[in-house]
Amino acid sequence: MSATKAAFLSLSLLLSVAPAAAQSGKEVEKVAETLVTSPLRDANIVKDTIPPLLAASSAAPYSLSGLRSCKQFSTAIAELDAVLGPDVDVAQGKSGASVGGVALEGVQTVASSLIPGRGIIRRVTGADAHDEKVRAAFYAGGLRRAYLKGTAHAKGCKL
Repeated sequence: MSATKAAFLSLSLLLSVAPAAAQSGKEVEKVAETLVTSPLRDANIVKDTIPPLLAASSAAPYSLSGLRSCKQFSTAIAELDAVLGPDVDVAQGKSGASVGGVALEGVQTVASSLIPGRGIIRRVTGADAHDEKVRAAFYAGGLRRAYLKGTAHAKGCKL
């Protein structure tokens, strides 16, 4: 597929999904941003940042330092929720995957195909390594949140 056709397909997908996902403007913005920045991310020019809270979680995911009261646990969990989004125990919409989320995946796939030798470019530029660090930080943050929730429940805290 030529770059022009792929760009047209991506733009068509974005425009066709935008009205259906209008209730979630953030999702549409994310799709558009992904379409524009994908080649820059592959070249490691645009990078996701690791939030400081997740960097700290990566360093000591099972630390209870400074956490004694239920209020302290609740505050620490709420801070992680603000960075990570809702946890699995929070009621989600019944529909499952959102229109915007599905569109985002499609746009990412098409935008990624615009760069020949993408895998090699990502490895050489360090984009793969950086993305792995970001994923690991989010994973550690999720582990920390789960650990804090379990510990708080064991202490009898109502979260």
